Amino acid sequence: MLRADAALVPSQAMTDDDEADTILRWCALDAEHFVLRDRIRNLGLAPWREAAGDGARLRLAALRASLVRLSSAWTGGHPEAPRERRTAATRRRFSSGMGLSGSGARIGRSSATRGATAVPDLVVASGGAFAAVPAPIAALALLDALRRPGARTLLWDHARLLGPMGTLGEESDRRRLMADLLDDAFVPLASALVAGGLHHGRPATLRVTSPVGSSESSLAAGSLRTMDLPPGVTARVEIEARDPVMVGVRARHVAMDLTGGLAGMLVDGRETPLRLHERADRRRAQLDGWERGLWAGLEP
Repeated sequence: MLRADAALVPSQAMTDDDEADTILRWCALDAEHFVLRDRIRNLGLAPWREAAGDGARLRLAALRASLVRLSSAWTGGHPEAPRERRTAATRRRFSSGMGLSGSGARIGRSSATRGATAVPDLVVASGGAFAAVPAPIAALALLDALRRPGARTLLWDHARLLGPMGTLGEESDRRRLMADLLDDAFVPLASALVAGGLHHGRPATLRVTSPVGSSESSLAAGSLRTMDLPPGVTARVEIEARDPVMVGVRARHVAMDLTGGLAGMLVDGRETPLRLHERADRRRAQLDGWERGLWAGLEP
């Protein structure tokens, strides 16, 4: 049995400063450390208060830390352990726990350096924390904590159906019910593309073609941005690079179909595993750089 404290603020953090500091490592706010600790503990006591302003950024930090704890439990090791080092059994457990469906990738040709087709994983997020943050921020938290190169569709279980579904004894019954509910019961947060293997100074080319329009841009290592892709609209996404990139499959040219969400499509060229700076000031600047564009217009 796997168990993890998925609360925004676990019970240990209410009295243990080290546990509270683990949450604050994900916080971009610049304030006195003891003040932020108190605010984290107040969030644990009253989760629905301070949902705007700095409180929203503090909630994002707690959500990230909560997802990292869940990921650590499901992967059976360090939450940011590279995927290649996990055993096949561990990967299956991770996929089952996150509500992923599908094979994750389908190779179009035998050579890893030729064209390939990637099939997006499905991640269904559930919990009250996702109700209190905007869709782009919820998507960012999922990408920060669940570092796997590849394409994925991010959904939110706003009706809290995953819990009752988990009581079904047969996996086939759970999958069938999940498929029946996908279009009606889950809110599309975003589609996401996490590209691994990018090299600084050698960006890949990203092409997106959809009814909304077509675009071609560079995909650089360390970059993170959103692209306009409304819910229900499907885009053909292609990546072309001089060196093989990892997007569920390893190839120089990868194509996939992604469907938009409330936050559009997120394109993530950051490293996997994600590494935070040890120095607090540089870490805050790092986190703020990732968040700033997604908070724009939301007045956190």
